[in-house]
Amino acid sequence: MDMMNNVDTALFNMAMVHYVAFAHLFGGILITLGLMTRLAVIFQLPILMVAVFLVNINMGFFSVADNLEFEISIIVLIALIVFLIYGSGKFSVDEYMKRHPHW
Repeated sequence: MDMMNNVDTALFNMAMVHYVAFAHLFGGILITLGLMTRLAVIFQLPILMVAVFLVNINMGFFSVADNLEFEISIIVLIALIVFLIYGSGKFSVDEYMKRHPHW
C-alpha cells in the first residue's frame, strides 16, 4: 500500500479518460450504424461493468433509488449483452455489405 500511495496515477487516469471517451464516441456510432457491432460492444463492456459494479457499489445497489444513473447503466449493459449475442440485425451496414459484396 505504501508503494502505491507514492505512485502518480495521472497518466493512467488520463489514458482511461481517453479510452472511455473514444470507446463511447466511436463505439456508439458503430453500434448505431450496425457496423462491426460485436467488436464495438466488446470495447464498451468493460466500461459498463465498471460503472455498474464498481462505481455504484459504494452507494449500495438498493440505496440508489433517486440515482437514475445506476438504472441507465444496467439497461445499457443488458442491451450490450444482447447486441453481443444477437449481432447487429437485418437493417445494419454489416448485413447490407453481406448482401451486396461488390457495391
